[in-house]
Amino acid sequence: MTRLIIAIDGPAGAGKTTVAKSVAQKLGIYHLDSGAMYRAVALAGIREGINPKDTRQAAALVSRIKLVYIPLPAGYELFLNGEEVSEQLRSAPVTRASSQIAVHTQVRQYLVNLQRELGRKYDLVMEGRDIGSFVFPDAKYKFYLDADIEERARRKLIQDRLALTEENLTKAMKAITQRDGRDSTRDLAPLVVPEDAYIIDSTYLNIDQVVEKIFEVVKRR
Repeated sequence: MTRLIIAIDGPAGAGKTTVAKSVAQKLGIYHLDSGAMYRAVALAGIREGINPKDTRQAAALVSRIKLVYIPLPAGYELFLNGEEVSEQLRSAPVTRASSQIAVHTQVRQYLVNLQRELGRKYDLVMEGRDIGSFVFPDAKYKFYLDADIEERARRKLIQDRLALTEENLTKAMKAITQRDGRDSTRDLAPLVVPEDAYIIDSTYLNIDQVVEKIFEVVKRR
Protein backbone atom coordinates (compact mmCIF):
# COMPACT_ATOMS: atom_id res chain seq x y z
CA MET A 1 0.00 0.00 0.00
CA THR A 2 1.52 3.31 -1.10
CA ARG A 3 -1.36 5.68 -0.34
CA LEU A 4 -2.04 7.21 3.06
CA ILE A 5 -4.96 5.41 4.69
CA ILE A 6 -6.40 6.43 8.05
CA ALA A 7 -8.90 3.80 9.21
CA ILE A 8 -11.58 4.70 11.74
CA ASP A 9 -13.76 1.85 12.96
CA GLY A 10 -16.46 1.64 15.58
CA PRO A 11 -20.10 0.78 16.25
CA ALA A 12 -23.19 2.68 15.12
CA GLY A 13 -23.57 6.13 16.61
CA ALA A 14 -19.96 6.50 17.75
CA GLY A 15 -19.48 9.61 15.60
CA LYS A 16 -17.22 8.04 12.99
CA THR A 17 -18.53 9.88 9.94
CA THR A 18 -18.39 13.37 11.44
CA VAL A 19 -14.93 12.74 12.87
CA ALA A 20 -13.61 11.24 9.63
CA LYS A 21 -14.84 14.23 7.62
CA SER A 22 -13.12 16.63 10.00
CA VAL A 23 -9.85 14.69 10.01
CA ALA A 24 -9.80 14.52 6.21
CA GLN A 25 -10.45 18.24 5.95
CA LYS A 26 -7.70 19.02 8.46
CA LEU A 27 -5.18 16.87 6.57
CA GLY A 28 -6.28 17.98 3.12
CA ILE A 29 -7.16 14.47 1.90
CA TYR A 30 -10.38 12.71 0.94
CA HIS A 31 -13.01 11.15 3.20
CA LEU A 32 -14.53 7.84 2.09
CA ASP A 33 -17.97 7.21 3.59
CA SER A 34 -18.33 3.42 3.49
CA GLY A 35 -21.80 3.64 5.01
CA ALA A 36 -23.02 5.57 1.99
CA MET A 37 -22.03 2.64 -0.19
CA TYR A 38 -24.11 0.21 1.85
CA ARG A 39 -26.99 2.66 1.78
CA ALA A 40 -26.75 2.83 -2.00
CA VAL A 41 -27.03 -0.96 -2.23
CA ALA A 42 -30.01 -0.81 0.13
CA LEU A 43 -31.61 1.86 -2.07
CA ALA A 44 -31.15 -0.38 -5.10
CA GLY A 45 -32.80 -3.23 -3.20
CA ILE A 46 -35.76 -1.07 -2.18
CA ARG A 47 -36.25 0.04 -5.76
CA GLU A 48 -36.26 -3.57 -6.93
CA GLY A 49 -38.46 -4.76 -4.09
CA ILE A 50 -36.08 -7.39 -2.73
CA ASN A 51 -35.98 -8.64 0.85
CA PRO A 52 -32.78 -7.16 2.36
CA LYS A 53 -32.55 -10.10 4.77
CA ASP A 54 -32.48 -12.66 1.94
CA THR A 55 -28.90 -13.69 1.15
CA ARG A 56 -29.67 -15.02 -2.32
CA GLN A 57 -31.56 -11.91 -3.38
CA ALA A 58 -28.85 -9.65 -1.98
CA ALA A 59 -26.13 -11.56 -3.83
CA ALA A 60 -28.06 -11.35 -7.08
CA LEU A 61 -28.60 -7.63 -6.55
CA VAL A 62 -24.90 -6.73 -6.30
CA SER A 63 -24.14 -8.87 -9.34
CA ARG A 64 -26.24 -6.59 -11.54
CA ILE A 65 -25.79 -3.07 -10.13
CA LYS A 66 -22.96 -0.64 -10.70
CA LEU A 67 -21.76 1.80 -8.05
CA VAL A 68 -19.30 4.60 -8.72
CA TYR A 69 -18.02 6.62 -5.74
CA ILE A 70 -16.21 9.88 -6.50
CA PRO A 71 -14.56 11.56 -3.49
CA LEU A 72 -14.63 15.36 -3.50
CA PRO A 73 -12.84 17.96 -1.36
CA ALA A 74 -16.12 18.47 0.52
CA GLY A 75 -18.23 15.33 0.29
CA TYR A 76 -18.70 12.85 -2.52
CA GLU A 77 -20.80 11.88 -5.50
CA LEU A 78 -22.23 8.37 -5.59
CA PHE A 79 -23.71 6.98 -8.77
CA LEU A 80 -26.07 4.00 -8.79
CA ASN A 81 -26.44 2.62 -12.31
CA GLY A 82 -25.47 6.02 -13.69
CA GLU A 83 -27.78 8.07 -11.40
CA GLU A 84 -26.34 10.35 -8.70
CA VAL A 85 -28.11 9.24 -5.48
CA SER A 86 -26.20 10.81 -2.59
CA GLU A 87 -29.21 12.94 -1.57
CA GLN A 88 -31.47 9.88 -1.34
CA LEU A 89 -29.50 7.82 1.16
CA ARG A 90 -30.64 9.16 4.55
CA SER A 91 -34.31 8.15 4.58
CA ALA A 92 -35.56 5.85 7.34
CA PRO A 93 -36.34 2.94 4.94
CA VAL A 94 -32.83 3.09 3.47
CA THR A 95 -31.30 3.24 6.96
CA ARG A 96 -33.22 0.13 8.06
CA ALA A 97 -32.47 -1.81 4.91
CA SER A 98 -28.78 -0.91 4.88
CA SER A 99 -28.14 -2.47 8.29
CA GLN A 100 -29.88 -5.66 7.12
CA ILE A 101 -28.28 -5.96 3.70
CA ALA A 102 -24.79 -5.18 5.02
CA VAL A 103 -24.47 -8.53 6.80
CA HIS A 104 -24.40 -10.55 3.58
CA THR A 105 -20.94 -11.76 2.55
CA GLN A 106 -21.49 -11.08 -1.16
CA VAL A 107 -22.55 -7.49 -0.49
CA ARG A 108 -19.59 -6.80 1.76
CA GLN A 109 -17.11 -8.35 -0.67
CA TYR A 110 -18.50 -6.33 -3.58
CA LEU A 111 -18.09 -3.08 -1.65
CA VAL A 112 -14.73 -4.02 -0.12
CA ASN A 113 -13.37 -4.45 -3.65
CA LEU A 114 -14.60 -0.95 -4.54
CA GLN A 115 -13.12 0.50 -1.35
CA ARG A 116 -9.73 -1.09 -1.93
CA GLU A 117 -9.70 0.23 -5.49
CA LEU A 118 -10.32 3.75 -4.17
CA GLY A 119 -7.56 3.22 -1.59
CA ARG A 120 -5.12 2.58 -4.41
CA LYS A 121 -6.06 5.87 -6.09
CA TYR A 122 -6.40 8.35 -3.23
CA ASP A 123 -5.09 9.29 0.20
CA LEU A 124 -8.11 8.59 2.39
CA VAL A 125 -9.68 8.84 5.80
CA MET A 126 -12.10 5.94 5.77
CA GLU A 127 -14.58 4.96 8.42
CA GLY A 128 -16.73 1.90 8.94
CA ARG A 129 -16.87 -1.29 10.94
CA ASP A 130 -14.18 -3.39 9.25
CA ILE A 131 -11.76 -0.88 7.73
CA GLY A 132 -8.66 -1.47 9.86
CA SER A 133 -9.42 -5.13 10.52
CA PHE A 134 -10.32 -6.25 7.00
CA VAL A 135 -10.53 -3.66 4.21
CA PHE A 136 -7.11 -2.08 4.86
CA PRO A 137 -5.36 -4.28 7.46
CA ASP A 138 -2.02 -2.68 6.53
CA ALA A 139 -3.23 0.88 7.08
CA LYS A 140 -0.57 2.89 8.92
CA TYR A 141 -3.11 4.61 11.19
CA LYS A 142 -5.98 2.73 12.81
CA PHE A 143 -8.48 4.10 15.29
CA TYR A 144 -11.44 2.55 17.07
CA LEU A 145 -14.05 5.10 18.10
CA ASP A 146 -16.61 4.13 20.73
CA ALA A 147 -19.10 5.65 23.19
CA ASP A 148 -21.62 4.31 25.67
CA ILE A 149 -24.91 3.15 24.18
CA GLU A 150 -27.07 5.96 25.57
CA GLU A 151 -24.79 8.59 24.09
CA ARG A 152 -24.70 6.76 20.78
CA ALA A 153 -28.51 6.62 20.74
CA ARG A 154 -28.71 10.33 21.52
CA ARG A 155 -26.39 11.12 18.62
CA LYS A 156 -28.44 8.99 16.23
CA LEU A 157 -31.60 10.87 17.18
CA ILE A 158 -29.87 14.18 16.53
CA GLN A 159 -28.52 12.90 13.21
CA ASP A 160 -31.98 11.72 12.16
CA ARG A 161 -33.55 14.97 13.42
CA LEU A 162 -35.82 13.22 15.91
CA ALA A 163 -36.96 14.56 19.26
CA LEU A 164 -34.81 13.62 22.26
CA THR A 165 -37.69 12.04 24.17
CA GLU A 166 -37.39 9.10 26.54
CA GLU A 167 -39.47 6.96 24.18
CA ASN A 168 -37.32 7.77 21.16
CA LEU A 169 -34.14 7.23 23.17
CA THR A 170 -35.31 3.78 24.28
CA LYS A 171 -36.19 2.83 20.71
CA ALA A 172 -32.85 4.09 19.44
CA MET A 173 -30.94 2.14 22.09
CA LYS A 174 -32.82 -1.03 21.14
CA ALA A 175 -32.09 -0.50 17.44
CA ILE A 176 -28.40 0.10 18.13
CA THR A 177 -28.16 -3.01 20.30
CA GLN A 178 -29.65 -5.06 17.47
CA ARG A 179 -27.28 -3.47 14.97
CA ASP A 180 -24.30 -4.19 17.22
CA GLY A 181 -25.38 -7.83 17.32
CA ARG A 182 -25.60 -8.11 13.55
CA ASP A 183 -22.28 -6.33 13.03
CA SER A 184 -20.44 -8.46 15.60
CA THR A 185 -21.71 -11.85 14.40
CA ARG A 186 -21.74 -11.58 10.60
CA ASP A 187 -19.72 -14.17 8.70
CA LEU A 188 -17.37 -11.85 6.81
CA ALA A 189 -15.34 -9.19 8.64
CA PRO A 190 -17.37 -8.80 11.85
CA LEU A 191 -16.99 -5.68 13.95
CA VAL A 192 -13.88 -6.06 16.13
CA VAL A 193 -11.26 -3.80 17.63
CA PRO A 194 -8.14 -4.12 15.43
CA GLU A 195 -5.19 -5.28 17.53
CA ASP A 196 -3.06 -2.26 16.61
CA ALA A 197 -5.83 0.36 16.77
CA TYR A 198 -5.74 3.44 18.98
CA ILE A 199 -8.98 3.31 21.01
CA ILE A 200 -10.90 6.51 21.72
CA ASP A 201 -13.92 6.64 24.03
CA SER A 202 -15.84 9.68 22.79
CA THR A 203 -18.68 9.54 25.33
CA TYR A 204 -17.60 12.76 27.02
CA LEU A 205 -15.65 14.30 24.13
CA ASN A 206 -16.82 16.69 21.46
CA ILE A 207 -15.90 16.35 17.80
CA ASP A 208 -12.97 18.77 17.98
CA GLN A 209 -11.46 16.88 20.93
CA VAL A 210 -11.69 13.54 19.13
CA VAL A 211 -10.20 15.00 15.95
CA GLU A 212 -7.33 16.50 17.93
CA LYS A 213 -6.57 13.13 19.53
CA ILE A 214 -6.40 11.51 16.10
CA PHE A 215 -4.29 14.33 14.70
CA GLU A 216 -1.82 14.03 17.59
CA VAL A 217 -1.31 10.33 16.86
CA VAL A 218 -0.83 10.96 13.14
CA LYS A 219 1.75 13.67 13.85
CA ARG A 220 3.68 11.43 16.28
CA ARG A 221 4.19 8.46 14.03
